Amino acid sequence: MASEAITVQDAAGERSRAELVDRSADGSLAVRWADGRRSLIAPDAIDRYEGHHVHLTVRFEDLGTARPHDHEERVPLVEEEAVVEKHARPTATVRVSTTTHEREEDIDEVLTSEVVEVKRVPVERYVDAPAPVREEGDTTIVSVHEEVLVVEKRLLLKEELHLTTRKEDRRETHRVSLRSQTAEVERTEPDEA
Repeated sequence: MASEAITVQDAAGERSRAELVDRSADGSLAVRWADGRRSLIAPDAIDRYEGHHVHLTVRFEDLGTARPHDHEERVPLVEEEAVVEKHARPTATVRVSTTTHEREEDIDEVLTSEVVEVKRVPVERYVDAPAPVREEGDTTIVSVHEEVLVVEKRLLLKEELHLTTRKEDRRETHRVSLRSQTAEVERTEPDEA
């Protein structure tokens, strides 16, 4: 197997660069750290292996070795910076005094003012839509609208009653008492004596 560069991250999040030397059939990894030391990482210490990144379930100290250090020499760099500070200091004093002079002048100017005459013209007519502002000569006409509620009374034919008259004949028999009066007239002659 050709060796490849990998990054190993332990359970605490610490990272270190290494070279993957061998990968065994049981899943263990043989690595060479940047400082030249070699370690064998057991399969149960490996959480996952993604591309060139190996995530461990243990810390580097639990592998039986101290955290591998990348062999890089670190040299602190020093840089000088220029700091410019400004301070105000008086160099001279200037005193200014003013004098006010008054004089009168006559000014003859023509001033124009506009007077608007408002004339209210009652119309009291129903319209379908608002009337726009219009001009008639020097007069601008602005229409004033008001919405009003119109109640309308109309006759509604709700229903018709159709009445049909039929004649029916039938015979009935009843016993009734009828009264009648007769007058008997009797004439008597006076006695002749």
